[in-house]
Amino acid sequence: MSSVTQLFALLCLASTAYAQQAITGSVRATDGRPLAYANVLLLHANDSSLAKGAVVNDNGSYAFEQLSPGRYLVAARMVGYQIRYSSIVTLSATTGTHRLEPLVATAAEKQLNEVTITARKPIFEQQIDKLVINPSAMISAAGGTVLDVLERSPGVRVDRQNAGITLSGRQGVMVMINGKLSRLPLETLAQMLGGMNADNVEKIELITSPPAKYDAEGNAGLINIVLKRRQDEGTNGGFSLMGGYGKYEKAGGSLNVNHNQGRVNLFANASYNYDNRWFDFLANRIQPVLDELWHNEQYSDRYTKLVNGDFRVGADISLTRRTTLLAQVQGLTNRFVATSYNSSSTRLLNAGNPFTESSLLWLSDSRWHNLGGSIGLAHEFAGGQSFTVDADYQHYTNSGPNSLEVGQFYSSRPEITPVQSVNTTKQTSIDFWVLKADYAQPLGRGWKLETGVKLNRSDIDNALGVEKKIDGHFIIDSAMTNTAIFYENIGAVYGSVSGKLGAKTDVQGGLRAEATHTNIRNLAGQKLLDRRYLNLFPSASLAHKLSPQHTLNLTYSRRITRPGYTDLTPNFFLTDPNTYYVGNINLKPAFTSSIRAGYQYKSRYFVWLGYSRERNTIFRHQPVIRPGRPELIHMVQNFDQVDVFSAELTLPLTLTDWWSVQNNVLAFIRTAQTQFDVAPFYQRNLIWNVNSVHSFRLGNQLTAEVSVLYRSLLPAGVMNLRSMTNVVVGIQKVLPNNRGRLSLTVNDLFWTNQLKWYVAFPEQQIDFEATLRDAPRIVKVTYTRSFGSKSIKATRDRRAADDEKKRISF
Repeated sequence: MSSVTQLFALLCLASTAYAQQAITGSVRATDGRPLAYANVLLLHANDSSLAKGAVVNDNGSYAFEQLSPGRYLVAARMVGYQIRYSSIVTLSATTGTHRLEPLVATAAEKQLNEVTITARKPIFEQQIDKLVINPSAMISAAGGTVLDVLERSPGVRVDRQNAGITLSGRQGVMVMINGKLSRLPLETLAQMLGGMNADNVEKIELITSPPAKYDAEGNAGLINIVLKRRQDEGTNGGFSLMGGYGKYEKAGGSLNVNHNQGRVNLFANASYNYDNRWFDFLANRIQPVLDELWHNEQYSDRYTKLVNGDFRVGADISLTRRTTLLAQVQGLTNRFVATSYNSSSTRLLNAGNPFTESSLLWLSDSRWHNLGGSIGLAHEFAGGQSFTVDADYQHYTNSGPNSLEVGQFYSSRPEITPVQSVNTTKQTSIDFWVLKADYAQPLGRGWKLETGVKLNRSDIDNALGVEKKIDGHFIIDSAMTNTAIFYENIGAVYGSVSGKLGAKTDVQGGLRAEATHTNIRNLAGQKLLDRRYLNLFPSASLAHKLSPQHTLNLTYSRRITRPGYTDLTPNFFLTDPNTYYVGNINLKPAFTSSIRAGYQYKSRYFVWLGYSRERNTIFRHQPVIRPGRPELIHMVQNFDQVDVFSAELTLPLTLTDWWSVQNNVLAFIRTAQTQFDVAPFYQRNLIWNVNSVHSFRLGNQLTAEVSVLYRSLLPAGVMNLRSMTNVVVGIQKVLPNNRGRLSLTVNDLFWTNQLKWYVAFPEQQIDFEATLRDAPRIVKVTYTRSFGSKSIKATRDRRAADDEKKRISF
């Protein structure tokens, strides 16, 4: 780390004696009970205008911090109670924290039957440390999947062919669900997200510079998927039903239920998705073989079916006023079936007739099952300290038989042997254990210390079987058939300090240490890999408020991307007899240091500038061609170094009172270099993405949306993904008398969302290009409705440590 970086991190960790203006107090009923979840308003005393708002926590307390000198008063209000006002408080530059006497609210003689609140979330919310996507505000997300929403999100690119996700041009993305990191391979996780119903998702957070309390995994950052979970009193929830058609039918649904009564809050959600899809795939490659230039052309007509179902059931139990027990059980089943009719031909370059032709049938059936549980305890001490402990266990199984059956084979060259049929089997068992504990303590004057430890254990058994058809009989290929036993231990400890440097500057600094032990052995006990390493991951952020409307931000972080088990193990997967996908036992972890500077105006307009340097960058599915051989091998590879200069702009516009636009622009200069198998590799590209979402209020509870997404060329290792555009339109009607809402969406209106990529090594006379097309104009109709109480009622005294419950994410 450079001296400048060390100095910046130390500055952000330093404490200070600067005073902080704050007002604290409590709200209680006449019988002394704390009025949890009452609304408190901080008003300017001279004209009663609103300065800030807050919600009372479970023990009846509230706090207004980061206040400017002036005269204030506090108003407390709650349905069923009379409004209470405090006395006037005068804050000076040296006041510090002023504690008010408790506000005692008396019950109103006449209560409102119900109060209905209607609010519309923005589609994208740019915050200081993350970008938040609200699927419920995105008409085009209705009836879609989480992968569909990510595909339309700023800075995210989804590769459905290779089941990959990139964020801000980088592949090292990790996915969290309710704050819990998933260590499944990204290609597996992408398949599951492609079956997860977006109607069950509250929000998706794109966190590009995570603080020290998060795992250091994920060089590009973290994607946190937060599922819906209501906290209203009583029983309530919602459901959705979807039907759609592209080239084939689609269906789905979701349900979420919450029962909150007294000290117990029960919750459950479930979703189902059925997606019958069609793809076609065309690939051409030129390569030197036996002192000749061979031109191979492949075409694949693919029919796939994805069936996905998942559920979560849990409870929060308030054991005391300050202690909460949380528990959850969840499960998932996912089946992906593919039938592909493939044809292949090979000819000499510029020759008329092919010397080899073949047709084959490829069948694949991948099934995933998951069952797991979590339990946690949160406690808040009287002095403001908090402690949480959380244990999690997950078990996954996967079976994936593949068969490649040759229908016809022709060759005019006797030295080329007939293509053989191949069957593969795969049985994988995965166990994840996680134990973590976190502690937080106020340091006074608005400063706070957070620290914690975390232990991760992964145990994976991966059995691969390969057999080839020779003379009409299948014979086991002993060179390919193997069982790899993988385990990985990751131990972490972190510390973080946050507070204020003066009245206008907020700082946070942290350091995380992670020790990793990765071991892979075969069934006989022979070690294939045994690697241990300890790394430090500093992070820091600074926010300086120039004025109430102008803020400057600066962040720094160092992160890691560890190779997944499918990347390391001697895995084997094929799409035709001469196209293989294999693992790389020599793969190294990648490390990234990044810094970002930002400016925000009115908390709506954002500009970010950034720079990152990544060592040992991991690129998946890189093409490898062996000299003199016809095969194309896709292998995970390390690149020596990748540098990225980036610029991001968030520009919301209100064109009329019925037409608003959310614009997000990302541009970056990316430089990559490595010593590749066939030649040294160096590449520099200017890349940019534009995401523009137009929302229209048409009156009579009718709204419409047009989403336009453009992505320029994007390098992926030695491959280059060509530019692509996707236009999605939708219209939504809110039905009268709270009967729900009805949405109609059309995806890829002009059939321009096609995945195209190419690779070229001119000096070696190697050229490869491919195109993957999905069915155009996929139409979906979705009905969504909530049930249960829709009004605000006087909240019962649940006595739950709500602030601490949020620290345990299920």
